Amino acid sequence: MDSLPESLRALLTFRFGARNWQAVEPKHRGMSGLPLFQLVTREGSFALRAWPSTSSTIHKVGWWSTACTKFQDAGYESESPIPRPLHWHGQSARVDSPLPATVIQSANWYWTLSSWVPGVPLSISQLTCELRGELMELLGEMHRVCRTIACTDEPSRGVQERWDALQDGDWDTPVRGVYEADASRYAAFVRAVSREVSDWKQLLRAWKHRPTRQHWIVRDLWRENVLVSSDLKRMWVVDIGASRVEAPLFDLIRLLGSLHITWDQWRAGIQTYADVSGWKLPLTTEDLWLLHRGSVAISIRHWNRKLSVESEGSDERYLEGWERFRELLTIWELSEE
Repeated sequence: MDSLPESLRALLTFRFGARNWQAVEPKHRGMSGLPLFQLVTREGSFALRAWPSTSSTIHKVGWWSTACTKFQDAGYESESPIPRPLHWHGQSARVDSPLPATVIQSANWYWTLSSWVPGVPLSISQLTCELRGELMELLGEMHRVCRTIACTDEPSRGVQERWDALQDGDWDTPVRGVYEADASRYAAFVRAVSREVSDWKQLLRAWKHRPTRQHWIVRDLWRENVLVSSDLKRMWVVDIGASRVEAPLFDLIRLLGSLHITWDQWRAGIQTYADVSGWKLPLTTEDLWLLHRGSVAISIRHWNRKLSVESEGSDERYLEGWERFRELLTIWELSEE
């Protein structure tokens, strides 16, 4: 979607006035592919985001709003680490609409507004041991606050999804990259997978039917979904489109695993998270490492297959896909050291 639907323009004009707003494409859009605009108004800047018009979206936005309220109750005096969804004016929606006040429907999409975060995606060059520790503290505090949101004890869908992915034993799709080095790195990766995949299956087999504590988590907590201020004093978590009720372990391994860590840094990060969250982890540090390795492997294979199918692509998202593929290979290689 390159421009706003006309029906949404009318709603925004009603909300902010005819000449008091402008929607621009942000520099940092992420890889989800969902429409995102920066809404610049006289009242401030907002993130205007589209969501698929499914019932699960309503649950996600509701849990998101609840989390922000809990952060406020926990003593966050300014913005919470997750930007809060804002209410649309009541007159902007139909009186009989079943949607919550934070959601509006236009052109077969749901739309939300939240404050625009004045930060940029966390880059590899900014990563330090100190910053990794601060991120684990942030995540531990987030999970401590969110622990009662849609809480349940059931077998994890994330475990089942990884188990199902590992039943596909074909790792040998040829790499059609621009550089021969891509194919060489992927071949080395496949050789390592052949030695480890049975360990991943053994771990998941033992765990996939075991009830585990779950609550609302971000889930797609990749490094780039953490925005940081220019002085690195503030951090915000954004892009919760993949959020759901899930074992918090999957936020932990996704974020920590994307920070270009070694085994020693992994152990330190797990310990910091456990200390801050106050949660007794259901898996050992070693088992979490296995889960991390298996998850990264599945992601590498996914991107290799996706990019092989789209081998003639040249648009921005295709190039971003190659960046993600190569960075995942780097994360994998670091974890072997």
